[in-house]
Amino acid sequence: MKFLGVDYGTKRIGLAVADSDTSIATPLKTIDNDDASVPAVLGICSERGVETIILGESKTHHGVDNPVMVGIRSFKKSLEEKTDTPVVYVPEFFSSAQARRQPEAGKNVDGSAAAIILQSFLDSKPHEKDK
Repeated sequence: MKFLGVDYGTKRIGLAVADSDTSIATPLKTIDNDDASVPAVLGICSERGVETIILGESKTHHGVDNPVMVGIRSFKKSLEEKTDTPVVYVPEFFSSAQARRQPEAGKNVDGSAAAIILQSFLDSKPHEKDK
């Protein structure tokens, strides 16, 4: 199974990929958050055979939505209206801050943040080989 991890930001959207065979998320790229972002994400899903989109859910430690959740919900709804690919929320805390601390992130901090979100999802699921 192939996955696309998404770190939604008001200016940029980080993307990462993984498959269930390796269970390792890899930063892919960062795209601008504009009118072309939904078609860009869907194009990547199509060309890479993505079966599930993993979208970071931004809440406070008290479980209250962060202000960016308005945009995240709208983005999720737009994706769901244009594809049958499931879009799943995964709680994320400080993924961008974590990504900035990784020397290999370089200029693709948002992609690295998406990889952190996606890796969190993968780590929470039983491995196919373990079944």
